[in-house]
Amino acid sequence: MQLIGVLINHIYRSMFLTGDQGLKNTDSILKIIFVFSTIYSFILFKEYLTIYLLTLFIILGLIDKGVKWFYSVSILSLIPSTWYSLVAYIFSITGISEYVSLIRILWIFIRTYTFTYMIIFYVSIINPLNIYNLLLKIKLSRYSIIPVMTWRIIPYSLNNMIDSLAIGQLKKEKTTQRLAPAIASMIETGELVKESSYYKIYTKPQIEIPIKKSIKHNLILIITTITTITLTLI
Repeated sequence: MQLIGVLINHIYRSMFLTGDQGLKNTDSILKIIFVFSTIYSFILFKEYLTIYLLTLFIILGLIDKGVKWFYSVSILSLIPSTWYSLVAYIFSITGISEYVSLIRILWIFIRTYTFTYMIIFYVSIINPLNIYNLLLKIKLSRYSIIPVMTWRIIPYSLNNMIDSLAIGQLKKEKTTQRLAPAIASMIETGELVKESSYYKIYTKPQIEIPIKKSIKHNLILIITTITTITLTLI
């Protein structure tokens, strides 16, 4: 019970801890270029690029999101990286797969950790208002409210699930007994948000929502993207 609650809490903090600020308020095109440049750099399988990307994303996370966010993302990133490296090691020593050296296993751990960290970071800098405005521009106003509503429902639902699991822990109930009420609470939250936003959902928005862009964080993305592309081309 406690383990699941802690895990959900880390997911919540990694996605919604800092709110709509920092790198979230940067130009969408810059974000796209940044994401593609770093992913391309990662898939080249060069060791120095992996170390560079890991260092880069840790620094960006600490600067933009803070220590609490970094801690939660580190915990989440450790789960798949530990799993894949352990599986590779077990398969190697049991003969299921070809022999894998300890150095190779260490690199499996580092690359999986780095990739997971990158994905969470990408999600954390998504601004639903950017998607909303983009859908309006391409004449898909009917669907423009979906990202905004999604980003509103998810944090409320995660918080309700955390509270439900905490109640179950106090009552010393089994995890399976609390999952149904927790999921029901999430569904109820979604319905409440849907009802309170009826007009927004069932009408076609026409006006874009202004977003105050951060010049400082735009410059950070530009510098990091240029650095990444330069190192990739070496």
